[in-house]
Amino acid sequence: MTEVSEVSNGAEIINFEEILLAAIASAKESKSRDDAMSALLVQHLNMIAEQMQTEATIQKEIALLEKTSSSIVDFIPVN
Repeated sequence: MTEVSEVSNGAEIINFEEILLAAIASAKESKSRDDAMSALLVQHLNMIAEQMQTEATIQKEIALLEKTSSSIVDFIPVN
């Protein structure tokens, strides 16, 4: 996710990812009476982290497309 820092709100995404990773690690280490709930929490947190990474990738690609499209427009002759 280091590449996400190029996105305008990438810092927020990285900070939230760190929080999720800490929560996942905490839930994995949990020795509570209900290990099934801990496992479910880990599964949901992993899904959220994957969705965030996908969203960050999409935002990065949109920014690249916008940059590319503006460069293409510069080469189109105006009559």
